[in-house]
Amino acid sequence: MSSAVRRLAHTIIPAPMHQWLKRHVPYSGPRPVGWVDMGHLRSVEPVSRDFGTRRGRAIDRYYIEDCFLRSHAADVRGRVLEIGDASYTRRYGGDRVTRSDVLHAVAGNAEATIVGDLSSGEGLDSDAFDCVILTQVLLVIYDLHAAM
Repeated sequence: MSSAVRRLAHTIIPAPMHQWLKRHVPYSGPRPVGWVDMGHLRSVEPVSRDFGTRRGRAIDRYYIEDCFLRSHAADVRGRVLEIGDASYTRRYGGDRVTRSDVLHAVAGNAEATIVGDLSSGEGLDSDAFDCVILTQVLLVIYDLHAAM
């Protein structure tokens, strides 16, 4: 529905009827910004199982990418280690990166150049990297002290 039609509907349909329609008429498409049925917030089921990506970028990615990595892009240089894939290394390091390594815990990741374990240090050289990008990694490591 175009924004002009939506504005016209808001002016023609009385507010109580508009609220009733919102509650009772099923809508299967993506919800417009600001249109949330507060009754669903009491559910134990998530609003969406795709981490919010159906409705745009996940909010944590805004803070990780736009607020942190972009402001520290100059630090992404030299030999860089990233977990899972090298997307942030490529995006924020550019030609300052002399070597990019990708760590994965188990063999099978085609992008991985190192198979190892952060908790034990197995497979990792000490003092080998100028920059390590660990987004969304430390929260899933059981022994954080050992990993550090």
